[in-house]
Amino acid sequence: MEFVILTPERQRQYIALGRLVAEFGQLDLFLTAGIAAVAEIPFGVAQSMFAGESTETLLRILDSVFTYKVKDDKLKTEYAKYSRRLKAIILERNTHIHALWFITDKDIAHKVRFVKGKRGKPLRWDSADVKITDLERLVEDIIRITGEFWHFIHSNFRI
Repeated sequence: MEFVILTPERQRQYIALGRLVAEFGQLDLFLTAGIAAVAEIPFGVAQSMFAGESTETLLRILDSVFTYKVKDDKLKTEYAKYSRRLKAIILERNTHIHALWFITDKDIAHKVRFVKGKRGKPLRWDSADVKITDLERLVEDIIRITGEFWHFIHSNFRI
């Protein structure tokens, strides 16, 4: 294996990917706290119950708990907006995280992702060049939606 020099551009690319992973850890924590707050269970109990669950699963659980526990239509409508935004950002994040990256010295990196074939269809790969500025924008979007979501939960439920 050949040693690859960590140029400033490569470093920026790795930082963007690392931030993407780290910010989703924060989102997972806030989703778990949201489940605890809406379900009115201690946060530690929620952490134990949902440790290791995917972000999608945590959001699905919160959607169910919210539907069951919250009766206020205005609150439900506001939550639905957050849920839709979170689902979209999770989907976008997954296309990046579950990929094989080829990091370069340019402002574009290349990713290849294994895509499962549908029933009876062959497996395939998809491949795309990704501008690092697009990854950085996604990270900023995650930070923004996570903060707004946390404010919504914190303002409307006892934490």
